[in-house]
Amino acid sequence: MFSRLTTAVLHTFLASILLPLAALCTPLDDWDTLVLDGSKHKYEGQYNLAIPSFTKALSFAEKQKLPNKCVPISLCRLAEVELITNHVKEADSHLDRIVNLIKTQKEANTLNPQVSFWAAALSDAYEDNHKPDTRELCLKHACYLKNLVYGSNHRECIDCLTKLADYYIDENKIDKAIKTLEFIQALLTKQYGEDPNRFGNTLNDLAIRCENKHAFKQVEKLELEAVKIARRSKSTLSTGLPAFYCLLGINALDQGKSAGSVRYFQNASQQSFKINGTINKENAAKYLAPLPNIIWQINATNKLALAEKQYRNLLPIYKVISPAPNIQYELFFNLAKVLYMQDGITNTTKRHPEAIKYYKNCIEIAKHLNGDYRFYLPDLYAVLASSQLSLHKLDEATKSFEAALGAVVGKNEWRTASIYLLWGRQLRAMGEGHMAAQKLNIAYEQSVKLPPEKRGTVLADLLRLLAIDAKGYGNEKRAQLFAKQSIAEIKLQKKLKSKLGPDIFHRM
Repeated sequence: MFSRLTTAVLHTFLASILLPLAALCTPLDDWDTLVLDGSKHKYEGQYNLAIPSFTKALSFAEKQKLPNKCVPISLCRLAEVELITNHVKEADSHLDRIVNLIKTQKEANTLNPQVSFWAAALSDAYEDNHKPDTRELCLKHACYLKNLVYGSNHRECIDCLTKLADYYIDENKIDKAIKTLEFIQALLTKQYGEDPNRFGNTLNDLAIRCENKHAFKQVEKLELEAVKIARRSKSTLSTGLPAFYCLLGINALDQGKSAGSVRYFQNASQQSFKINGTINKENAAKYLAPLPNIIWQINATNKLALAEKQYRNLLPIYKVISPAPNIQYELFFNLAKVLYMQDGITNTTKRHPEAIKYYKNCIEIAKHLNGDYRFYLPDLYAVLASSQLSLHKLDEATKSFEAALGAVVGKNEWRTASIYLLWGRQLRAMGEGHMAAQKLNIAYEQSVKLPPEKRGTVLADLLRLLAIDAKGYGNEKRAQLFAKQSIAEIKLQKKLKSKLGPDIFHRM
């Protein structure tokens, strides 16, 4: 037990040690502690605790008249948390003061890098706030802060302005969007030099994006602005006019505005005849290149009749401009597919003759191209032959199937077996039983010789056909045997993760 005297002596001794330590803790250290406390609460998601900590840090910095950095940092940290919690008005109440402090310190050459860092973090918080009723204001504040911190030509500033323009486009405030985009173009010109195509290309790219998003009103306003610039331009942008008018025509058709569509496609045709020279036509073709993909997206929504109209309107423009054969191939192939799909829905062959014509165009183009086009030539012939058989043109179909076999590159037994399988299946469907059996037997002989990893679903498909035929002839036992073998073969192919077809029963 310590006596009272001993305890008093101990207290005096401890005080003599601790008092100098306490004296070492400056007001700046206390401010740092408050800020660190607020940061801890923020990163733990305890925003209701972070706000009081940063408020205390601000009040303490003001009262103690701490170094220049303390007040703006406190304000930035406080406003950032208020934005995260969607208290936009409260955050905005600090903004003017933050801006004025930064400007004053910049002019006096006393701006601390930490202040710039937290001002940039605040600009990000404004940019990331998506509260609908204050979204425009937040983006404007973000752009202003980024300009203050980074400078107008910095990527951060330009990206933020681009987001503001995108917001205006999404809200169909196209006039504001165009003004913002013009300002961006001025910054880019200052940084990279004059580019007479840049602004028109930007508007066209945005119009394409809006078309893909079915923002039809925005498409028309943006693309008409691009047309206006292109018509005045003496640069390569003018070669984009056929494509710009085509996009407007596609957009009008999407909205069911037939008269407007006709007018735009007529303009596209007139402009296409004005384009002379190989280089100019190549540039015009580049502008047209995204349009088939836009139409294909329409087709993917099963608006087949609409997609057909779009392709038909686009084809004459391509023929005048004479683009690369691969683009013509894409148009012919997609148009043929749309026609086949419409027949599939109606269970008729009304559109087959025209589809055959387009497939023949594809074949002629593919013959003169390399790479994938040559590789898929057998498939093109096989589809052509199947269409001819469905129209009971047996002799023409035979020639096409033989051409398909002749187009197989090298000793590719799997592709050859697949063609014979398709040939036999189509003959079987047309009631040509004897001829069908011959082709299917060849397919079977070729497929069983192949190792499992190289035969795809050919054997499984054949066995399934044999099972169906056996059942049709009343031989249930034989049908079950073939069916089991087919199922076992499919399981094996799945285990091998095979990607080879033809998978005519869609089991892989």
